[in-house]
Amino acid sequence: GNWTNYRSKIINYLRQLAVITPYANFEFSFKSSGDDRRSVEMEFARRSDKCPPPPKEVRHHPSSVDNLVMESLIANSRPNLTLQKFLTTKLSCITTKLATRLIEELGPKFEYDCHVGDLTKKQIQQLTSLMREAKFPKPSGSCLSPAGEYNLRLGILKELKPDVVSTYSEKVSIHEGHPFIVEAAVSLGGDIAKPGINVHRYANRIPLLFEQGNDITTQIANKKIRWASYKIKSTDKVGVFVSIVSTKIPFKGTSKEYIGDDNGPLHAAVKHALSQCGVQLRKELVKKNALKDQADRKKALTKYIPDVGRALVQALKSMSGEGGNAAFGSRPRHPEFIKDSALREAGDEIMRKEQEGELTLKVLTSKLAGHVQRIDKALALEFATEQGRNSKKLDALYICPFRGKLAKGVTSCDAFSFKLWA
Repeated sequence: GNWTNYRSKIINYLRQLAVITPYANFEFSFKSSGDDRRSVEMEFARRSDKCPPPPKEVRHHPSSVDNLVMESLIANSRPNLTLQKFLTTKLSCITTKLATRLIEELGPKFEYDCHVGDLTKKQIQQLTSLMREAKFPKPSGSCLSPAGEYNLRLGILKELKPDVVSTYSEKVSIHEGHPFIVEAAVSLGGDIAKPGINVHRYANRIPLLFEQGNDITTQIANKKIRWASYKIKSTDKVGVFVSIVSTKIPFKGTSKEYIGDDNGPLHAAVKHALSQCGVQLRKELVKKNALKDQADRKKALTKYIPDVGRALVQALKSMSGEGGNAAFGSRPRHPEFIKDSALREAGDEIMRKEQEGELTLKVLTSKLAGHVQRIDKALALEFATEQGRNSKKLDALYICPFRGKLAKGVTSCDAFSFKLWA
């Protein structure tokens, strides 16, 4: 084949396969017959030890049976098998009571004990039509083998290395009697991702690379999801991953490379799964932005500490009459409107320390830096407490002091902070 033209497609396919199968370890080797620089050696290491559960063999769901399947089931059954027994043993979700009701709805030409080998082609068509029209319980989905949120997350982290990723798995749904499960993930950032929406599609854990524009996942990701409502910008590197697992993938066209957007139940499941991923990301981005704002605020305050320190030194010198405007220092230090004795005493103490040379620029900047640090810890504790209360129900924690009374307030260290109430 033409390695030059299809090199990127092959590598992309292998990388997509490594995302959905992080429990597998495989290698790829291409030896160029001419130029060794064109040779490629790649290894996709195993990251997970949790394999998807193997699918179980199940009986056909009544809603999924067409004329050909019904004729095949009858042909492979004993000719003298009764119709009631056939419905309860060859099809799923049909009890004896339900089988009796179905036979009654078929009309007088059908009996409970009639043999399936005696059914005519017209009767088989009538039976199939009733199976399509009747309401049955949903299948269990045990016949499906999805990758799982755990594996999908690990695969994305391993191959794309995004900044943040969210995953969601839909419950088993049904379309024309065939069960399906939709698994979705949305990632932000990454080394190989491009700005904008990057769609990755899977059908029964097989990557789909071609005819992406017509696919249901692409249509929903680009037109039906308002990413801005989840704090995601159009310039962000957004990875959209959707894996559809079903006993019958509703492909469009003979190439089986894309799934049409006209499938109602599948459309609803994909959109809901991506929306739930967006909700998770929005919570993470809100936390991340709040922490960034806090760090920026601390950085800005720290930046101006030297300037504030120098201004305070000049102001104190002016007030004590030792520099600049001595007349300002001769004013009464306690005007009539300062009635608080504690404030007057604090002012006297400051003036005393300044006159004795204790309030140097180094001391003031150190005090300011310590105050900024304390404020930053208090804000961080308040944010963490608020996030913890919003995330889940809290349990009461009681701390018994060894001796004396437990002092209330904030106890902080480098790893954590406790806010105690007496």
